[in-house]
Amino acid sequence: KGVAPRMTHNFKFSNLCGAVYRRGNIVFTSDGNTILSPVSNRVTRYNLRENVTVTLPFENRRDIVRMAISPNDMLLVTVDEDGHALLVNLHRQVVLHHFTFSEPVRAIQFSPCGRFLAATQGKHVQIWEAPSLDREFTPFHLYRTLTGHYDDTTCIDWSDDSTFLLVGSKAMSTRLYTRDPIPDFTPLTLAGGHRSAITGCYFARDSSMIFTISKCGVLNTWLWVPSDEEDASPSTKKIRSESDATETIEKRFVTKYGKMVLQEKLFVKQDDAKVSCVAYN
Repeated sequence: KGVAPRMTHNFKFSNLCGAVYRRGNIVFTSDGNTILSPVSNRVTRYNLRENVTVTLPFENRRDIVRMAISPNDMLLVTVDEDGHALLVNLHRQVVLHHFTFSEPVRAIQFSPCGRFLAATQGKHVQIWEAPSLDREFTPFHLYRTLTGHYDDTTCIDWSDDSTFLLVGSKAMSTRLYTRDPIPDFTPLTLAGGHRSAITGCYFARDSSMIFTISKCGVLNTWLWVPSDEEDASPSTKKIRSESDATETIEKRFVTKYGKMVLQEKLFVKQDDAKVSCVAYN
């Protein structure tokens, strides 16, 4: 009698077929050639140059709602709807650590320097020291907690030098914080002009201007004006602000040396239109 071949069960996950995007943010790698998108509780990588799609072999407990990628494309953080997060070595596609936030996360972002990770937590924002690629018992270390909002925070954005942090909220306002204490600095509140929750807040490339967008489709442009320019015309303020490269970090956004003014207000002119997602390029 012949011996029946033994069935092997050493299967390895290869790809996910038939799944579609449902929710959560998408992120680009630093070279712009690859998109990472949540697909239910997994992450799919789209190579735009080679037209190749691969679903990564790890998975969250529930549907992924927010993701963040480090500036060097080595670390990926995925957070599901219950606040459970995975820290992933993106190059090796392995999970380094599991972490649970105390509240659901509506926005999460690495700082441009790659040393910090900011995440919304209810009415607060927590800044964590970015973990390394090595396996550690507690890779997440809380660096600072930012408070002051009267309702849940919805969006965040870092300045290019990783010194300042913008935080929008459901209270129709945006607050400007510093990562580390700066002499004479107090958090600035950008209020007025919005009638619904803030869906996006962004620094301009040189941090000379700030943009805030609300759910009702209102886009506000804010300009920092030094004290010695308060009497100048709006056009002169803009020219001087964009050309002044000598302003130090210690004086920038400090109310003792200037103030933030609403320079322009734009509208999305569509009846009953609601802004659910926004990106700044």
